[in-house]
Amino acid sequence: MIHLPKQKTDDGLDIQIELGPDKKLRVVKKNIANKNELPNEDNKVCNIIKDDHSISDKSDESGMQLYLKYFKINFEKLSQNNSYVVYNKKQIKEKLKEEINNIISLLNVKYDYAYYIMKHYNFNSEPLIEDWFNDPAKVLRNTNLVHLTENELHENVDAPQIEPQNNEPNKSCIIDNFEKNNDRNTKFTCPILLNECSIDDTYALDCGHRFSNKCWIGYLKTGIENDLDEHVIHKQCIHTECKYFVKKNDWKILCDKNMYKQYKQLLLNVYIKKCSNLRNCPNDTCEYTIESMLLLKDTKNVNNNSKYKNLNIICKCGYNFCFICSEPFHRPVRCSIIKTWNQLQTKGDQNIQWINANTKKCPNCDKPIEKTSGCMNIKCMCGFSFCWLCLKEWTSHKGGFYNCNKYLENPSENTANKEEVEKNEKKKSHLEMNKYNHYKTRFDAQEQGENFTINSQLYFLHNFCKNNNLDINKLKKFEDSLILIIKYRQILKWSYALSYLSNWDNLDKKNMFEYYQGELERNLENLQQKIENINLTLIINNTNHKSLQEINELTKVNDVYFKNISTFIENNFSN
Repeated sequence: MIHLPKQKTDDGLDIQIELGPDKKLRVVKKNIANKNELPNEDNKVCNIIKDDHSISDKSDESGMQLYLKYFKINFEKLSQNNSYVVYNKKQIKEKLKEEINNIISLLNVKYDYAYYIMKHYNFNSEPLIEDWFNDPAKVLRNTNLVHLTENELHENVDAPQIEPQNNEPNKSCIIDNFEKNNDRNTKFTCPILLNECSIDDTYALDCGHRFSNKCWIGYLKTGIENDLDEHVIHKQCIHTECKYFVKKNDWKILCDKNMYKQYKQLLLNVYIKKCSNLRNCPNDTCEYTIESMLLLKDTKNVNNNSKYKNLNIICKCGYNFCFICSEPFHRPVRCSIIKTWNQLQTKGDQNIQWINANTKKCPNCDKPIEKTSGCMNIKCMCGFSFCWLCLKEWTSHKGGFYNCNKYLENPSENTANKEEVEKNEKKKSHLEMNKYNHYKTRFDAQEQGENFTINSQLYFLHNFCKNNNLDINKLKKFEDSLILIIKYRQILKWSYALSYLSNWDNLDKKNMFEYYQGELERNLENLQQKIENINLTLIINNTNHKSLQEINELTKVNDVYFKNISTFIENNFSN
């Protein structure tokens, strides 16, 4: 008997998964008077799973953890297509360093300017190198670095770069003059804070504008806490008219270790954000970064779903997601469908009501339109132009026939027409709500089935093996079947979102889609029933039992079928 995690209700119900007399899984609800009370002997259907191993033990992994662990363990096998590379923190830092050093070598510019120029080109070195060797002055103008002198811009390859120590103020022409005309012990007045301090407690950038260390630290700290990442990494001199920005070495000298670490992380964050072929794994607990090799040389078409329908990523942490939109993988539908559907779910039925209240139907194609401009001339995607006020064709408003502003004294005929229109609108609104509820119910059913397989069946399988000293690897193919069922549920789930949001211009096309959708669901239910009807006692004694072989064969057939149908849907219906 297995206790489901976090399923005990406040009214004393204990929800369990048990092995029935026929050795099949079933859900049983029991009243419990005391949390420490042992279950009745009448409810003990089978003692196959040992009682001294509590499945609700804190040391046990949840169903979702086991699901991610499956992909984590099988990462090498499942990511054999070599379409992407997964980097850990250290590796992605080295990758950034390598790219910057390559540009420094080619352009002979200092680190900060190399980073700044590369950011302007979204860290795509090919167009940068081409533009630089064609017209370097234009590149500097486009990146607002034209004010730099040759010595300031270019790296001195003949002499090693010497970084100032933390206790040494940065030298500049202003300081040189200050030291020539004043004793070093003379107090310096900060132009911003107006406080007096020793010259050793001040700092100036290459521009020579000097301020107190306290002023600099407050300026940089405020930037890290409040500014956008891209603004922080290019903080300009405190002097309002100065274009020089605070460089990496300036941050290192002025900041403590923690603030400098934050700054370096911002450099990395901007690099990942700007590179169209890089994504951080969306899993909150994951620190991996993924590079798509498919997009490496084609950064212009990242969001062009016609070319990149689905870029499925399996991270080393086990998380599956779409590289383009970072949502959980959603084959066979495009990212635009996911975005629209998720927006619809945020408010549920209220969203449908909002659509009805804030949109009007095109008189030609009957599609809802939201008015986003001041002009009353609305042009629908179908090409029909009409008046937002009266919904009549816009051509009737030309040549002196405009009368939408006129109040009619005898509107009996118009009133009758208006009542008829309102009646039709209410009917359409009701039909739209029914349509939404139809697809939402089926979407939710597939999602619930997906979660049940993860949190109950996969969880049950692992704990069944654990409590019976059975190696899970001996039931690897059975576990594979459960994982594929989860995948099939996801495919079917998103197919219902596609069904709802599609504007079927051809009834035959709609019927064909629904036929294949129904076939997918029928085949999935056959596999689901096979798995739920398996005799667990036979598995313990013989992991090569005929029932397992039947499930394996049915899984193989379903896998091929789902792949083929998903590809067919992507190629023919995802538009």
